[in-house]
Amino acid sequence: MHQTFKKVSTALVFTLLVSLFSSVAAWAAASEKTVKTQQGGYVKISNISEEIKYTDEGAGVGDTLFIAHGPVVVTVHGDEPSASVSFLAEAKLEGDLFDIGESMEEIPVKDNQVTLTKPGYYGGYVIFGSEYSIETVAQFAIQIVSASSTESAVKPGKSPEAPKATEVKTEEKAEAKPADKPAVPSETAAAQPTASKVLVNGKEVAFEAYSINGNNYFKLRDLAQAVTGTEKQFEVGWDAAKNAIGLEAGKAYTPAGGELAASSGTGAQVANPTGSKIYLDGKEVPLTAYNIGGNNYFKLRDIASALNIGITWDGQASLIGIDTKSDYKE
Repeated sequence: MHQTFKKVSTALVFTLLVSLFSSVAAWAAASEKTVKTQQGGYVKISNISEEIKYTDEGAGVGDTLFIAHGPVVVTVHGDEPSASVSFLAEAKLEGDLFDIGESMEEIPVKDNQVTLTKPGYYGGYVIFGSEYSIETVAQFAIQIVSASSTESAVKPGKSPEAPKATEVKTEEKAEAKPADKPAVPSETAAAQPTASKVLVNGKEVAFEAYSINGNNYFKLRDLAQAVTGTEKQFEVGWDAAKNAIGLEAGKAYTPAGGELAASSGTGAQVANPTGSKIYLDGKEVPLTAYNIGGNNYFKLRDIASALNIGITWDGQASLIGIDTKSDYKE
């Protein structure tokens, strides 16, 4: 009896010790990561157990996914920081591409710190100082894996299993793509001047463009001016009969004055949703747009898709390429 009890006790102690050491090992594996800027400011992210590199496509969340198996604390260090962190309900990692999706829930950052607890993906950036550039911004993406889940973080080449609600949204989005009504954003958004350089057929062109929720937005007339004389040129005018903006593919652009000119506004701006109707060769096309400082800005990829203009992104050099000799690809 006593021998049996001793054996059971010994086995129990051994099991408890294994459990304890496993917990300590798991805790020790997690560490704090730092995202630095050339300007000197930096962001610390706690409780990270793994990192996955992906291709930076200019979505505003850098090129690294930081993975945690529990709550994460994001702390900002530096002068004049302006931080933005969002929960990305529709984000997914596919191969070496990280798609942030369209759904973004802003998470308040107070006293330069925010604690993230909800399982899922997050994206964020911090601008240090008043100027937005690749030297002053720290960008990051975070995935919190549910503690109750037996699945580990998604590896490159595998897509995460999205919740049913997300699947429904994705299907609705896919069905809505060919719709004849433009998508109208529902809320105002923060617009940061696009820090990336823009090359049009290999030549650098200075645009007044903004990054909104990870996407670049341009003025229609600026783009029309930049590509006029090429295979993908287009005219911009006013269709009085439809009370809408009219585009004509293949027609040389007629300047109205002020194209590619910088406005007096600098730094972050407030972007207001606008439902401006756009017709391309007489057919309405869906272009997501915001009004900033009295001017309408349209999502670059929407315009490129409608006019079949090639768009490229070089994350290493932070370069946006507009190529009128190639076709548009998702």
